Amino acid sequence: MRLLTPILALGLAGLNSVAHAQSAEEIFAERSLAMALDTQCGLFSDAERAALDAARLQARGALLRSGIPSQRLREFSQQIESETRTRPCLDQETLDIRDRVTSAFSAYRLIPSMSFPGENYGWEADRMVLLAETGWVILQDTGDIRIGVAGIDEDFMFTIAPTSNQVFSAAILVLRDMDKAPELYDPTAGGLFDGPAEAPWARWTPPDHARRTIWASNKVSSESSGQLTDTVSQDVFRFPDSAALEMAERDPRETARIDFLDNNGDRAASSYIEIGDFGAALAFIQAVLPEDTDS
Repeated sequence: MRLLTPILALGLAGLNSVAHAQSAEEIFAERSLAMALDTQCGLFSDAERAALDAARLQARGALLRSGIPSQRLREFSQQIESETRTRPCLDQETLDIRDRVTSAFSAYRLIPSMSFPGENYGWEADRMVLLAETGWVILQDTGDIRIGVAGIDEDFMFTIAPTSNQVFSAAILVLRDMDKAPELYDPTAGGLFDGPAEAPWARWTPPDHARRTIWASNKVSSESSGQLTDTVSQDVFRFPDSAALEMAERDPRETARIDFLDNNGDRAASSYIEIGDFGAALAFIQAVLPEDTDS
C-alpha cells in the first residue's frame, strides 16, 4: 500500500464520485491527515469534520475489503498523528488544507443523497428525508429486513423493521464484543463452510463467546410503521442512540445479527445485515445537521 505524505488537494466528494481521480489509498491518507491536523489545531467545524470522516471511512472500507490488514491502517493513522504533532498550526500547508476543505464543503453539503455499496448489501443515505416527518434517512433492505436510521415525527433513531407479518415482542441487535474479541471471527474458515442458514453469504459474524447485545427500546405504532414498511401490520423497533454509534465502530467486513423474540421471550427468528460502510453513511448525514444537534 502506498502511504501518502502531506497533500495539497482535498476534494470532499465521496469515494464513488472521485474514484476516477483518486485511489482509496489516497483518499484515506488525505482525509486522515486533515483530521489529524484538525485534532491538533481545531481547523474545522463539526459538519466539516463529519464530511471528512465520511470519505475516510468509505475509503477505509474499500481498503479492508481489498485485503489490506486493519492493523496496517491503524499503524498508518498513528504515524500521521505522530507527524502532525510537531507541525505548526500556522504552517502554510496546514492553512492551505483548511481553506481547501472549507471551500469544498460548501458544495459537498448540497449533495442530496449517496449510495454506500457493500459486498452483498449496501446503504442508501438520503439527506432530504431530514426535511420530512417520517422516513428512512439511512437504509439497508435485505428483502427480509429493513434497517438503518429512520425518522418518525422528526425523531431520528436507529430502526429495524422485519418485512414479514409475524408479530414479535422484542428485537435485539447482536454485535461482536470488540473487547472480548478484538479480531474478526470467521466460522466459515475462510469460506470453506457456509455462513448461517439465514444468511449463507455472511462470513464474519458475532461470535457466541463474545457478543454485544443492544435491546430495542420500544416498538412504534402501526400508523407510524406503515410509513416505514409496506403494511401497517409489520413491526418496527426503535433502538437507543448507542446502537448507531456501535454499528459505526465495527469493521465494515463483518455482519450484525438481529434476534426477534416471541411473547414467551424465546428467539422466534433471526436476520443478518452487512455492517459495511454504515459509519460513512452516518457521517454523511451528520455533515448537514445543525452544530448543536445530537446524532
